[in-house]
Amino acid sequence: MNVFRSIVLPAMVVLLMALGACGGGGSSGESPFVLCGNGHLDQGEKCDDGNTLDSDDCLSTCVLAVCGDGFVDLNSEECDGDALRGRDCSTLGYAAGKLICSATCRFDTSQCGPAFTPTPTVLATGTPTPTATPTPLTRCGNGVLESGETCDACPGDCSVSACSAVAPGVTVSVSYDSPDDSIAGLTVLVGYRSSVANLPGSGSMASVAARVKNKPSNAITAVNDLDYALRVVLSRANPIPLGRIFTIDFDACDTAPPPAAVDFGCTVEGCANRFGRVDGCTCVVTVGGQ
Repeated sequence: MNVFRSIVLPAMVVLLMALGACGGGGSSGESPFVLCGNGHLDQGEKCDDGNTLDSDDCLSTCVLAVCGDGFVDLNSEECDGDALRGRDCSTLGYAAGKLICSATCRFDTSQCGPAFTPTPTVLATGTPTPTATPTPLTRCGNGVLESGETCDACPGDCSVSACSAVAPGVTVSVSYDSPDDSIAGLTVLVGYRSSVANLPGSGSMASVAARVKNKPSNAITAVNDLDYALRVVLSRANPIPLGRIFTIDFDACDTAPPPAAVDFGCTVEGCANRFGRVDGCTCVVTVGGQ
């Protein structure tokens, strides 16, 4: 018994003290779980916009998007490194060549060109005809702003018609649907016929953002007007409810018929929950804000 008291009991005391030092059963030394895409700027994150998209200003790893990171920021970049968004010289109106991305993340077509070199034709007099330098044909919708165009990747004939005057405005309502009811990040492109409806200003100007209303509560919103379409990015810590997500107040041109649903279009460019991308999201535009 004396041996037990002199050896075993002190050993048990030391063991209990060691367990106490390790904080067993306590929670004061634990770190909170950090999840990128929850809409909160947690420790170690440079940004957190509430989604896990790699096509906006904050990447799915919660670091700020920069030119050269290999991901195309649709708000400011045409390409990034080898990421060319499926474009090549032929899709940009050239016959052949290699499309590259510049150091400023813009398309560089300097290596694009015709697929052949024409040879001079010799006339009967023996004087060769001058060899014209072939140039790519201007093509609306090839992603390049060329001579005679005021925009590209825009509807119609690649010209933006400005409204010289405005009639009473029109409100459109944008709604979305998804196979997943836990969507926390959404990027929507609302196209509009600029000869019928228009917005004051362009880009991310405050006058444009002020026209986007009735957004989900506590949603972080980014708005960018392309003069033929309006890109709206929504992110939220909690799921974005299905149905109407915002309304847009447009100016209507007094020289055109009242805007109708056919004058607008809607595309979901990005849709994600807290864990990643979700496919199958759709959106619709209705006139009247209902």
